[in-house]
Amino acid sequence: MVHGVFIAIEGVDGSGKKTQTKLLCDRFQSIGKDVYTISFPRYGELSAKIIEKYLRGELGDSRSQPPELMSLAYAVDRFGAAETIRRKINHGFVVIADRYAASNLAHQGTKIRDEAQRKAFYNETLQLEYETLGIPKPSLNIVLLVPSAVAQPNVDQKDARTYTTKQRDIHEADANHLELAKKNYEELCDLYPDEFVAVECMHDESTMRSIEDIHQDIWQQVKPLL
Repeated sequence: MVHGVFIAIEGVDGSGKKTQTKLLCDRFQSIGKDVYTISFPRYGELSAKIIEKYLRGELGDSRSQPPELMSLAYAVDRFGAAETIRRKINHGFVVIADRYAASNLAHQGTKIRDEAQRKAFYNETLQLEYETLGIPKPSLNIVLLVPSAVAQPNVDQKDARTYTTKQRDIHEADANHLELAKKNYEELCDLYPDEFVAVECMHDESTMRSIEDIHQDIWQQVKPLL
C-alpha cells in the first residue's frame, strides 16, 4: 500500500472552507491523485444528532454546555468516520476534511477565557481524539483567517442546511463567538506550528483576497506533502 496524505481545512464559519476544499480536491485530481473529501459535522448521521440539537439552540446558547462535553459529541462523530478515513489514507488517497479536530479546540475553547486552562483544554482534547479514540491525525491543518465582520455576512450566502431552518446556527449568529474562535485558531498556529498553518484571507480589513489567490497559498503549503 502507498500511504496517502490527510489535510484538514479549518476556519470560522463563512471563511470559505467548502470552496477551498473543492478547489484543492480539483487541483489534486488534475495531477492524477485519488482524492476523498469529507465534511464535519456529518449532518444527518446518528453520530451528529447531538451536534445538530446544539447548533439549533435546543440545548441552550453557545455557552450553555461545558466545552469538554460538547467536544466529546463532535469527537464521536469523527470516530464514526475514522475507519473510512484510515482506509483511504492507507490506499494512497489524498483525504481532505472540511473541518476536523481543530474546530473543537477553536470553537469550544471560546468558553475558556483563562489562557492556561484553555491551553490545557487543547492538549487534553487532542490526546482524547488522537490517542484515546485513535482518530486519524491530519498531516497538516490549513487555517483560513477571516474576521467575524466579513465571515458572518458570508454565512448568509450559504445554501439551505439540513440541520436547521434558520439562516445562522448558534455559532454563526454570535459575532463575538466567531471573533474569539478566530483568535483561538491563531493561537493554535502559534502553539503547534508543525501542525497548523495560517492562511490570511483578507486583502484589507473589509475585503477578502480572491478565491484563487487564497487557493495558491494553500497549494504552496500542501505541495511539500506529496
